[in-house]
Amino acid sequence: MQLRSSRVEDQRDPYTQQFYDITYELRAPMPLWDSGKEVTVFEGSGTSGSGTILVSNPTDTPLRQTWVLTRGKWTLPDPSWRGKRGQRAPSGPYAARTVALPEITSSDQGVRITRERRKLHAMTFTGSNFLGRMNGQWIIHDIPPYTPPTLLPISYTNAPAGGARAELHQPRLWTRPVGLEMPGLS
Repeated sequence: MQLRSSRVEDQRDPYTQQFYDITYELRAPMPLWDSGKEVTVFEGSGTSGSGTILVSNPTDTPLRQTWVLTRGKWTLPDPSWRGKRGQRAPSGPYAARTVALPEITSSDQGVRITRERRKLHAMTFTGSNFLGRMNGQWIIHDIPPYTPPTLLPISYTNAPAGGARAELHQPRLWTRPVGLEMPGLS
């Protein structure tokens, strides 16, 4: 919590009553309601692979996703979205946009790429900045409110013998706790 202001009511004598009437106005650093996080996974057992990963956003706020990736050279989806509430789909000038990442090495151990504010956009599991190696190719699109479940393409190459794994963390943040669900989206 952050203190925005305080006010002392002076209608009573606090020394004789032994009581202060103080009003504190606070500000929450994260004012949205959190209904948990949806994690979808793409895994492959070979040194290269491709497929799809499921994304959705049933909330009334833009979704700032986080990717957690193991070793390999990944190509992640980052489309622009268009459409009415509940019917959004990849469309517009960047409908087929992908981001080809530089290779994630054994010294990196893995990479976390996030759209969350106040966090470094791309960081290795060892704590070093991965952003400098991305050559300006960043994840730039949030998933808009009321986006139905959609499969997006994902692929990797140069993975170790055991394969590779990508996790897409999708936080569910709402502007109020009830009444904003859209029937048919889950």
